[in-house]
Amino acid sequence: AGRIWFKTVSEHLSSDANFNDFARGTVAAAGELYGEGGNVPLTVAQAWALVGIGVPLSGKPSPVSNPPHPTLHPSANVAQPLPLAA
Repeated sequence: AGRIWFKTVSEHLSSDANFNDFARGTVAAAGELYGEGGNVPLTVAQAWALVGIGVPLSGKPSPVSNPPHPTLHPSANVAQPLPLAA
């Protein structure tokens, strides 16, 4: 993740960039570093989608179109809070 973030801030952002520019830059940087159309840029785009930021992959529609709340498959392995000690 560090290589993607560094490449994004050093090569993909202008001085007036906003949060959405950063999200798009991370997907572009992931593609440049690990291959366009590969699993890494797709994973980065999906991570943004889970927090409601739709980022297209090389002109393709985003993996999730800005859902109001991320949805997980019922069988997803999600950590549960620990019970409070008495």
